[in-house]
Amino acid sequence: MSQDILDYFHKDFQSAIVAHTIRCSSLLQLLREGKISQEDVSSPIHKAILVASYKILEHLKDNPENGIPIDLLCNNLKSMIKIGQVLESEKDVLILELEKIYEMDIQIDYYRSIIPSFLSEVKIKKLINSYKPGDHRDFLSKAVSIEEISSVAGQNQIEFSPLLNPVLTTDIIEVVPCGISTIDSRMFGGLGKQELGIICGMTGLGKTTLAINFCWGAAATKKAVLITLEIPEKKIRERLYSRVAQVDYNRIRNGDNGDKTAVNQEVYDAISVIPDHIKRNFRILDFSMEKCTVKKIEKQLMIWQQNDDMPDMIFLDWLDALNTDPTERNQGHVNKELRHVLQNYSEQCSELARKYNLAFWATTQSNGAGDGKREIRMTNSSEGFSKSHRCSVFLGIGATDEDRQNGRLTVKAGKMRDGRIFEAQIQARLDKQTFEDISPDLEWAAPGAANFTPVNERQNA
Repeated sequence: MSQDILDYFHKDFQSAIVAHTIRCSSLLQLLREGKISQEDVSSPIHKAILVASYKILEHLKDNPENGIPIDLLCNNLKSMIKIGQVLESEKDVLILELEKIYEMDIQIDYYRSIIPSFLSEVKIKKLINSYKPGDHRDFLSKAVSIEEISSVAGQNQIEFSPLLNPVLTTDIIEVVPCGISTIDSRMFGGLGKQELGIICGMTGLGKTTLAINFCWGAAATKKAVLITLEIPEKKIRERLYSRVAQVDYNRIRNGDNGDKTAVNQEVYDAISVIPDHIKRNFRILDFSMEKCTVKKIEKQLMIWQQNDDMPDMIFLDWLDALNTDPTERNQGHVNKELRHVLQNYSEQCSELARKYNLAFWATTQSNGAGDGKREIRMTNSSEGFSKSHRCSVFLGIGATDEDRQNGRLTVKAGKMRDGRIFEAQIQARLDKQTFEDISPDLEWAAPGAANFTPVNERQNA
């Protein structure tokens, strides 16, 4: 299997696929019918588990209601070890993987919906890589057969003839700008309402600062709410004041030789001239000291809806910390035991975006493979590609070690609503908690806050 295919089927997601395949009766049918096989996974361990599971199904008339029992699977795997189909040296790894698969909290409805399309992508890529000039007929017949993968037991299909009953719309996508022109211009103005955008990057690259900047940029014309799950409101305020007033962040935190009188006055002067509607448009929801669930976010949305005070944009910082105890979070990482429940959160956030007509941004952590890389792809999303699978827009924020030292970040769109991808560079000025455009070839001027010059800078000019 090529590296390109492996990018789609990384280790954690592969474990989840195997777990749901052998523990869900309806998905076992895919294995029985050969629509999923050992050829669709890369790890020898996962290959062995699927082979052993298939052998069990050969002797069963119906699929087990609760999937394949672990004891039955272990017996088959022991037999495979004895005859050399599984290496003795892989035994310990195999045991650990089985424990992981059977302890995993499975989400059957979610995986029943995404496995067929995901397998289709993998099989299509394999087919393309195997194509040789002159075998186009065989190629086409195999391509047609892949379409059958989309049919899963219990999945409802809706058939329609759109040309017989044309339905035209005059709807226009309402977008919410982030205020960073090099990004807004390439997204035709910003993230659309009813869309989920994912921002993925390593720790220390300024994802929270970027979230603040996105909300500040949106606040010029739209209502924006920053939901913080990790950093307390006080620290968010400090970063925001540094960004808005363009005052050195360390001065806001520490003052001038311990005296904050002068810097506080500079911040106050800068904020005092900002129009009131822009001030009202920027809000913070602080969950840094308590658990936050998607249901809690929706409850707050319902309150805003009842009060006719619905925001246009939500920015969740960060997705991976949803529904976790703050005391269990360590330097931006969630305990391993908790990570299996994270894979469906993006689906729930995407649903909120559609239901409440929001532009919904969320940050997520890049895995270790993204460290020191300029290009962050969807497969670098920590603890599961599936977190990013359902989003409308995926922006990877990457930097080499040299780029990081110089504050230069590369924004790579790995996914866009219309299929386009783009790459742009921005300059991080974390002393002023802001980002500057490096690629001004495309112009997008978000009115108001994004271009607002603080009073102290206007006086200096």
